[in-house]
Amino acid sequence: EPPSLAASRGSRAVSTLQFVTIFARHGSRGPYGNFPRYPYPLNDTKTWPNGRLQITQRGRTQMFNLGAKFRSLYNGFLSLNYKAEELKAYSTLTDRTMMSAQLILAGLYPPHGYQLWNKNILWHPVPVFPTYLDNLELVPHPDLCPAFHEDRKRSDKELDKVYVSEAIAIMRGVEHYTGEQINYEDPLALRTSMYLLWDTLNCAENEGLPLPAWTKKFYRQPMESVMLKTFVAMSFATDNMIRLFEGRLFQEMIQFMEDKILGKLNPDRKMILYSGHDYTILGMLGILGLVRGSAPFV
Repeated sequence: EPPSLAASRGSRAVSTLQFVTIFARHGSRGPYGNFPRYPYPLNDTKTWPNGRLQITQRGRTQMFNLGAKFRSLYNGFLSLNYKAEELKAYSTLTDRTMMSAQLILAGLYPPHGYQLWNKNILWHPVPVFPTYLDNLELVPHPDLCPAFHEDRKRSDKELDKVYVSEAIAIMRGVEHYTGEQINYEDPLALRTSMYLLWDTLNCAENEGLPLPAWTKKFYRQPMESVMLKTFVAMSFATDNMIRLFEGRLFQEMIQFMEDKILGKLNPDRKMILYSGHDYTILGMLGILGLVRGSAPFV
């Protein structure tokens, strides 16, 4: 065992710590799509070798380093080697979240001692379990839940009262540069075009790629403030939407905590990890009344 890990105790591994829940967004990914003059099109395999929506090389490094950070914070609270009775990891059923969970666990649990099964591969398997409680699909497909859909329709109408004029001003300003034909008559089409533009620029920025000079007039502001309004309206504009969107996942987290307090958690785990999306974290913040700051991208 490396002396630095075996001898050190993480800064958060205090004697009073009993249980930790972690929600992590997947690492940086490829964009949803392109606009005609996007300098980094999806078919550019040098920029996006892993393809559309797949976690990038930078994203893989992010997640591995995040796991290593958790090790530095909770070393001593968690055993040096993975133990099923101490930690359980969950992920939504997308490539990018499943891979992110595996990378976090690789950084958290580098193999030592009996878990070092191959000296040429400094990795060992840690299981990741699916979670079906993260209702991300309600955002693009609100009709999957009639109750959510009704609140969403009312929320969309309220959003359009303030959104359309702001979005049109931005999209008319960028249309010449992007080469994208914008449908200004349909609020949903306008919202979609705005999101895809935001997403392509955000993905490029997260990869450390230089953005065209014209984007400085629009990105991150004023686009960010408009997009945050959209994300809120689409996912948790009402208490009922919050409950239906991420309520079951939040309820599970609370149940784990209550069982831990009452000595009923079996196995008596120390940490639960959820690998999810921006909307996962946004939904949790919405439940806690803490939504503010930067807009996400999924």
